[in-house]
Amino acid sequence: MLWILEKATKLAKNEDPNKMDKVETWIDAHKHKDGTSGSQKALNPQGTSHLSVPGRDWIDPPPDQLKINSAAVVRGGFCLMGVGVAIRNDRGKVIAALSKPIHGHFCPVIGAFLALREGLLLAKLHKFQIHIAEVGPSIVVSSLNSSEGVPGDASFIANDIRTLFIEVGICKCQATPKSGNALAHKLVALASSSAKESLWLDPSPSQ
Repeated sequence: MLWILEKATKLAKNEDPNKMDKVETWIDAHKHKDGTSGSQKALNPQGTSHLSVPGRDWIDPPPDQLKINSAAVVRGGFCLMGVGVAIRNDRGKVIAALSKPIHGHFCPVIGAFLALREGLLLAKLHKFQIHIAEVGPSIVVSSLNSSEGVPGDASFIANDIRTLFIEVGICKCQATPKSGNALAHKLVALASSSAKESLWLDPSPSQ
């Protein structure tokens, strides 16, 4: 059973048990191969053209490897962005999940960069070695895979992400549509609605 780490502020479970029960149901539903659909062809670290592969389910990483999915939704009128992160193994079991609000004004692309960085920092903190990273916007993937620098405000975040890729073992970054990233987006919704940070860790990640 996934357990919940309490943060400095009260977690959503303490504020709204019904909402947290619902989220734990989401996580339970994604412990194994789920019904999410839609994925996109991986881009190698050298960069390739972006190709969509419609109608595909969430694809397991190679045996004994982990995959991280991240998502973000910016709510400009509220100066709030919701971040969702899910780390799963090759059997589709959820190893860790994060729901986190971040306050500030961000464009959707910056939000996607920040969500990925939050997920990689989570992996680094808990010493998870991740094989594949999946995000929504293809521009994020192409920017990270490009040998050219990322322009504008995202450049320093992208540099952090590239460093974290090395530290946590990422060898492939690929894009997926919202339909193939369902759990991360549900965690985004929790972060946006509750304004509380929540973290779930599986006590037996190797099983």
